[in-house]
Amino acid sequence: MKILKKAVFLIVILIGFLIRTPYLNRPIIDYHSWKQTETYAIAKKFSINNLNILKPVSNLKCDVKGECYTFNSFPLYEYILGINFKIFGENIVVVRVFSITITLLTSIIIFLITKEFFGFLTGLISLLIFNLLPFSVFWGRTVLPEILAVFLSTLSIYLIIKRKKYIALSAIVLGLSILIKPYFTSLLIPIIYYLWKKNKRIELALYVLINLLLFILWNAYTYFLPQVKLAVSALSFNKYGISLFFNNQNPFLYSKSINWPLLLVQKIIEILTPIGFILLIIGIIKNRYKKILFYWFLASILSFIIVINGNFEHEYYQFIIIPIASIFIAISISSFIKKFKKPNIYIIFLVLFTFFYWGWIPFSNYLISHYRPEVRYSNFYKDTKNIQSIIPKKESIIIIGDESPTLLNHIDREGWIITQDFSCSYSQAVNLIHKYKELGASYLIIQLLPYNYYLETKHHSCLINNIEINSKIIYKGEYLILYKLI
Repeated sequence: MKILKKAVFLIVILIGFLIRTPYLNRPIIDYHSWKQTETYAIAKKFSINNLNILKPVSNLKCDVKGECYTFNSFPLYEYILGINFKIFGENIVVVRVFSITITLLTSIIIFLITKEFFGFLTGLISLLIFNLLPFSVFWGRTVLPEILAVFLSTLSIYLIIKRKKYIALSAIVLGLSILIKPYFTSLLIPIIYYLWKKNKRIELALYVLINLLLFILWNAYTYFLPQVKLAVSALSFNKYGISLFFNNQNPFLYSKSINWPLLLVQKIIEILTPIGFILLIIGIIKNRYKKILFYWFLASILSFIIVINGNFEHEYYQFIIIPIASIFIAISISSFIKKFKKPNIYIIFLVLFTFFYWGWIPFSNYLISHYRPEVRYSNFYKDTKNIQSIIPKKESIIIIGDESPTLLNHIDREGWIITQDFSCSYSQAVNLIHKYKELGASYLIIQLLPYNYYLETKHHSCLINNIEINSKIIYKGEYLILYKLI
């Protein structure tokens, strides 16, 4: 029987790996490419320059001479990825396999937690759920630090539950998760509850102190270093209302004008599928005794309702809910299977197949839309590769476009960005071009519509005329124009 259990366990892990392997060599050109390309670029810089985790560098340069660093979050994921590049070479396949491996390790931790509370069958189902949810399939293979943060936070909860003598280790692990993504601070809620109920007051104080010290030390260190300020912060509170529904263009659109609890339910249904959402509710109701799981779920919900600014747009922030949701769904399915007096493998398979057929298949379009982004971005990506072949590796560039460093990273050149912000007037843009030219810029790229809304302003014709007087067009594509600065 033990051999059979191990075989089934390994088969589920293998399924979880295989389902994430299509398009492993697909370039990062999906809707959320900016954060992924930035993560990739920092990892590549680690492998090329040095492996000093305290000094991460990106392609985005500072506005002053000298070295500066990129501290969007603690770069542990990028650092480990840089080590992988040193060993296996810099390749997108290496990155995706690395992310898939972390995701599978997370699924194993979920299995162990569920098995500890509810037995092997429920643990196995939670393993299967986590590995097959469409949301998990896509985000579990991307180039994002969230993958490592989810693994570390899940591991910290397992260490508290299973290995009570590893409380300090659990605190360090969760502390690293919080440094990677500060909104994982919410996961202190279930741990505080668990230690309080166990009357471990000293351990609880130590746990909070370790997390606080790690957070203070890291942020104090980064505060005094010259650094690039990226557009998106990992931890920000929305002054307009519920941050899940924050919209940068119209901050009142989501948080004030509609029923946000209903939108929250719709979002969870999208993440878990309709059947998964129903099973989640049943699992929460049936879980009467393991309160730490309920507080884990509550903390996950609170993190992306209150803490994370803009995660309605950036779906990967919501990955935090998948581990605990998988456990509750597994509890629900397991209780249904156990209603049969002698459930055999055929009954278990039939029940699981039914749930996934009616829940997974309708949402398979989620995968298709993310796995096949070339319809929208292939020509843009083609332009970036053509320009990359023209510009020498050591040259710096100026980009007039949106504020994300995606284009810099696709071209794989260092440089500066002049954003399409309407507050940036024609004269300001010209002054910045001259400034960056003095700092070493040799080329300038303009993003054409629909990627550059700056060109819709009344100043765009004057700016173009000024650029063409002081530079020479050497490439014109569908979305990008490349100039050689004179």
